[in-house]
Amino acid sequence: MKKQLLFSFFTFFLLNFIGHSQATFFEGFENTTGPSASPSTEWALQSGNWHVFQNTFGPTERWKINSTVATPPMTFAGSNAAISSVEEIGLGNTSEDYLTMPLVTVPTNGQLRFFSRTFTSGNQGTIYQIKIAPATVPPTNIAAYTTLAEYTENELVTTIDGVQNPFNIYTEKVVDIPTTFGPQVYISFVRKFTQTTPTIGGDRWLLDNVRIAQKCLDPFGLTAQTVTFNQVNLSWNNPSGSSSWEIEILPISDTPTGSGVVYSGTLPYIASGLSPNTQYKYYVRSLCSDGITSNWVGPMQFSTSFAPPVCGGNYLDSGQATANYSNNEDSNITICPTTPGEVVSVTFSSFDVESNNDALYVFNGNSSSSPQILTSNSGGNVPGGLAGGYWGTTVPGPFTSSSPDGCLTFRFRSNATITNSGWIANVNCITMDFCMQPSQVTVTNITDTSVTLNWVENNASTAWHILALPQGSPQPTAATTGWIAAATSPFVLTGLTPNTCYDFYIRSSCNPNDNSVWSAPVTNCSYDCEDYGTCSDSIMVVAFIDSNANGIKDVTESNFNYGYCTYSINDGNPIYSYSNNGDFYIPSTNPANSYDLSFFIPSYLTSFYSTSASYQNITIVAASGINYYYFPVTQIMPYIDVSTNLNAESPRPGFTRYCELYYKNNATTTTNGTITFVKNNLETINSVSQTGTVTTPNGFTYNYTNLAPNETRYISIILQTPTIPTVNLGDLLTISSHISNISGEFNLENNNSVLTQAVIGSYDPNEVYESHGPEIPINNFTSNDYLNYTITFENTGTANAEFIRIENMLHNKLNPSTIEMIGSSHNYDLKRENNKLTWFFYDIDLPPTSQNPILSHGFVSYRIKPNPGFAIGDIIPNTASIFFDYNPPIITNTFNTEFVAPLNNLDFNSDNFLLYPNPATDLVQISSNINFGNIESIVIFDVLGKVVKKVDAVNSNQTNINVSELSSGVYMVEVATDNKVKQVKKLVIK
Repeated sequence: MKKQLLFSFFTFFLLNFIGHSQATFFEGFENTTGPSASPSTEWALQSGNWHVFQNTFGPTERWKINSTVATPPMTFAGSNAAISSVEEIGLGNTSEDYLTMPLVTVPTNGQLRFFSRTFTSGNQGTIYQIKIAPATVPPTNIAAYTTLAEYTENELVTTIDGVQNPFNIYTEKVVDIPTTFGPQVYISFVRKFTQTTPTIGGDRWLLDNVRIAQKCLDPFGLTAQTVTFNQVNLSWNNPSGSSSWEIEILPISDTPTGSGVVYSGTLPYIASGLSPNTQYKYYVRSLCSDGITSNWVGPMQFSTSFAPPVCGGNYLDSGQATANYSNNEDSNITICPTTPGEVVSVTFSSFDVESNNDALYVFNGNSSSSPQILTSNSGGNVPGGLAGGYWGTTVPGPFTSSSPDGCLTFRFRSNATITNSGWIANVNCITMDFCMQPSQVTVTNITDTSVTLNWVENNASTAWHILALPQGSPQPTAATTGWIAAATSPFVLTGLTPNTCYDFYIRSSCNPNDNSVWSAPVTNCSYDCEDYGTCSDSIMVVAFIDSNANGIKDVTESNFNYGYCTYSINDGNPIYSYSNNGDFYIPSTNPANSYDLSFFIPSYLTSFYSTSASYQNITIVAASGINYYYFPVTQIMPYIDVSTNLNAESPRPGFTRYCELYYKNNATTTTNGTITFVKNNLETINSVSQTGTVTTPNGFTYNYTNLAPNETRYISIILQTPTIPTVNLGDLLTISSHISNISGEFNLENNNSVLTQAVIGSYDPNEVYESHGPEIPINNFTSNDYLNYTITFENTGTANAEFIRIENMLHNKLNPSTIEMIGSSHNYDLKRENNKLTWFFYDIDLPPTSQNPILSHGFVSYRIKPNPGFAIGDIIPNTASIFFDYNPPIITNTFNTEFVAPLNNLDFNSDNFLLYPNPATDLVQISSNINFGNIESIVIFDVLGKVVKKVDAVNSNQTNINVSELSSGVYMVEVATDNKVKQVKKLVIK
């Protein structure tokens, strides 16, 4: 019977687990009654002649047959097993009972495999040994044996995998056979016991199914390749040549059981039915012939991917969960329900898309031609330029389809540069027996306190809830309060705070107990109407040249672009308003306010114009719109006046810089003349925008013609700054412009513009600078002189700036009443309250630098006098705040103007010598005081530094100089004395 069982056993493994590990030796102890009688040591078995023998102790008991029928079985298979029993050997003696196999040939990677058990529970002190001897010695030579393995009673019933069985359960043990003893060896099973008490002791050893077989080698090089969200390919190296394996796959935190799935076939093994987005590990062992297995190998860890965008799955960007999405993507994916009556709902758990450059678009239906679920975002710089996409890090949605097909479509566009981590979203399909959220929410008709909201209603609802939350607030829930009930669509939402950004939400109220979820947010900002110049009620002061003296602005009469308006509210402190087009905008936010209005001609023009109108205690009726008040200006006499000014980027070593020269006809008649530009000796001119210029050693001249009244012309100049050490940080570089050849001009001071700037290391396009440079020698600056400030700005963003506001707080060392505008790049409305200056650029629509590097710039220039009493060491700082739309302000540099000691060796004041008259026409008298010494020489320079007149050997403290040959303009007079000191003063020639 046992042989039939064994035949069936081997047939099963040979048919199912074909490998290299076939047994070369087998013994099951069947068909025998035991070994030959002593003193013979032989035991004839089916596998050959075995030997049984002992050392000198315990000769009575030796290895024999046990065929006892019991439960648990006394045999592993069949009806017989070999047994070594216990006997009395005497206190302190040690017995060794040998059961030796016939001479066996050891296969490659040979192993001894056997099944055995003990007889008694608990530790009886028995040792179980496996010993080996070479073929060159007799098999009964105890001294020739070497121990290969040794077990205690507990260790004998411990499995290969480390699990301890009960003492009476057969357990397979495996011993690797070394090659050092030769290709043929004797192997013995030795029961060893030392008697430690006067009575018999130790435990029996039951042995069955002994085999010599080739080792089943361990797999190695385990791999796992993800195929789908629920399937992976598992593979490994197969040194045993096996075609069957046992594989155990389990979540990464679980403990292996040692029981897996048997697979017979070619590699890889395809594991399916896994959970998406889950971390796993797997173990594998080879199944060789004769039921021999390798060790378990592993674990190898792997992760399944996210499920595809289907019901119950996930929607991820192309980079999946661990990588960024790609550049230049244009992907479309449509997600539809699989069950009729359901709709798709997508909820994002994370979102990170590069703002303004990449965008995810959502469409309510089965294609990108379906209605778009919009945001308030513009097209930005996203390829294709489609507005309404989602970007940034704010999690959008959730999105639930209200399309009849129940689908949602997503389109993603990315540009060629930066990529971000993308998104993860869960996809669910839900039934439509609920109140659907509104879709396609839009915001229009934005004012400072209201917006108009419109949407698509996806139920038959006629009631809605409107919610406005500060931008960036957490998304509302069903329990969120503060909403406003709406019974019409569209709906005008009022009561907003001016100059504030909101997230607008809408939900449908299908019945009092059934509200939809909130719609996706739409973000927009209420205006500050003063920033836009669009307040509901306002005053517009208009100064105009009243040509016919009728006090009424006729269609043909032009605005008066000079002067300033003052107004006071409720008889409060006056507010000064300046503009460059004769219109002065005054917002009226409270109909209870009263206003006093006045207009003033600049002091330098009072000889040519006059005005007398004023308005007292006027009020503005609510909802009356723009209320016009006109100030007629009468021209007394004509005049000629042309001005020039410079605006330039700060110089940087090795870089080019942009400089703008502009000149303006401030008078009433068309003029011709010459404009001269003078650079410094270190920089070179790369290009000049004006054609027809005449190059000079230090710059160029240009003869302009037909400059119309109030016309401004510009010349763009690109200067190349040399590298270090030709220039060094902090060096001062000066450029200048000069208007000449104008007959009869009355205002010569504005015919010259001198700009001194320090060399800087890095460039900020939003800056403040003063034309004299950071230091002014105090002897070259009087109480009648002005500081000339320029504030530059540039739109470095990604979209047009709709409005810009500049705030500039004047230092207390400056006299705000002396401010005069010099020029600007755009129309402005300047308000002055006490020491605070605020420029408003309404509807400037300034393009970004990325779209138009030239037109993205702007500036304002003004001049102002310091308060009297400035002294050496006084510092006047100036800083501005620049607002682009509703972004946080850009704070410029702080430009410090310091008054320093004279550059020569005498600390004299402006009274050391006198020029009279000044301005002059023919003769100028020059006299020095007694401390200054006698005049030795006089040199007169034009603004370009050229000597136009020189008088030597005066040797007197007073002299008269003929200047009739000099052209009208501004000159510098240098007087040197016999005390070897010099002083320079400005002289104006009419």
